[in-house]
Amino acid sequence: VAAAVQATPQLLGAALRKTGFAMGPRVLPAELVQRAVHGMDEVMQGKYDTGRAPLDAWHDGDNTKLRKIDNAHVANKAIFDLVTYPPLGRFVAEAVGAQRLQAWVVQLLYKPPSSAKTAVGWHQDSYYWKTWWTPDSEIFTVWVALSDVTRASGPMCLIEKSHLYGTLESNDFFGKGDDAQLAGMLASLPGGATAQWPRQTIETPAGGFSVHTKHTIHGSFPNTAASPRRALAIHVCTEKARATPGGGLNATDPHAFDYVAHLGDPITCPILYPQ
Repeated sequence: VAAAVQATPQLLGAALRKTGFAMGPRVLPAELVQRAVHGMDEVMQGKYDTGRAPLDAWHDGDNTKLRKIDNAHVANKAIFDLVTYPPLGRFVAEAVGAQRLQAWVVQLLYKPPSSAKTAVGWHQDSYYWKTWWTPDSEIFTVWVALSDVTRASGPMCLIEKSHLYGTLESNDFFGKGDDAQLAGMLASLPGGATAQWPRQTIETPAGGFSVHTKHTIHGSFPNTAASPRRALAIHVCTEKARATPGGGLNATDPHAFDYVAHLGDPITCPILYPQ
């Protein structure tokens, strides 16, 4: 089932609290989205118009896989302008009741066309972010579409009310994203995998967005469409979040970063609301 658009911050906030996620209206101007699309291509080609490299642009050379680049917004002015677009930050802040909203990491997500290798496994963001924030920290993900996202594009799929049960241990972003993996996660929830756990997909035109909580179980399907699926995952914190810098770093892992080490840097971690 495709998620319904929540046209106001109040409606989005109510849906977010009830189901763990909600889809907002198309608030980003087409011109800004097109600039960001061009910026995405530039960053993936190693061209950085700001003179700064993203935090992590690792690529194994397989162009049929999902491409993820951390903090592409520091490397490209158009992507930064989209992330910090004031109406988007204001809408989300009002929806979640935040007095302050800050981006602490931004992930560029590019699914090449017609590829079975582009599924994202079922997971909760809290499982991966728990080393950077205290357990009671208020953090959300704002997912922004930079291309039209249809069922064929490999949309994000979220499990209703899965946010009510805290962080589970059986998370795997790099899993198959199939029913067997999902059943393994749901087995520890009330009623188990046999209970009814409705799913909704985020199918939206370019410039639309959704918000989900850190505990919401979600994944995404492969992109079987003839065009790429483009998105940004803007991870945000409110004034009710407390970071734990340095947590979970592994000196032997070249892709382990202290994502909250630069909260005072307005370029790396811009304030989205108020501006």
